[in-house]
Amino acid sequence: MNETDILKRAKFYMDALASGANPVTGEPLDESSEVRGESFRRCFLYISDVLDREISRSTGDKKRQKRKPFFLSDEAKAAVTVSDDSVGINTVAARINDVIDRELMRGVSGSKLAECLVSMGYLKIETLPNGNTVRVTTEKGKASGIKTQKCTDSVGKIYLQNVYDRNMQAFIIENINDIMKPLVSERNGVKRAYFGDAQFEYDSDDDCYGV
Repeated sequence: MNETDILKRAKFYMDALASGANPVTGEPLDESSEVRGESFRRCFLYISDVLDREISRSTGDKKRQKRKPFFLSDEAKAAVTVSDDSVGINTVAARINDVIDRELMRGVSGSKLAECLVSMGYLKIETLPNGNTVRVTTEKGKASGIKTQKCTDSVGKIYLQNVYDRNMQAFIIENINDIMKPLVSERNGVKRAYFGDAQFEYDSDDDCYGV
């Protein structure tokens, strides 16, 4: 395993931990674990971003370093899969990323989309008894097709997952450029708020575990 492979493996671990998952098994971490806290999550996301830049430098990938800001054309929107089954936000993000060239354009992440939905009032942040925070649907979110459900992992532990019905998937895809606009501005060094005072800093893929 060369240095670049080690960096990629480290980034994989950071992304998994940031999403609340065990990087080895993929199962959700215990909700009582301190590493599920918001401060740890942001640290993991920051390290992941640093590793991503280091990977680009180590591979000399000029195209990756100069990727264009995210933008989805009407033609690309029409190509994004929308399913009758409700899915997690990471699945929605992955389907969007499937229709763009990630070598030439930055993609979207489930975590960023979830943060946007918080600022738009579709999700809200709640604090668990152990001090960790989770995102759950609001009344506006419920009416729009978001459901917060309890799931059980392979060892019987319960975790939360927000799932999005067909209508909400279509809404996110149709409005993805406006949703992503403040994030693109931040990457260009301009701080902007979206539907309030929300600020966005890092990338991560979150499909469940309270997001």
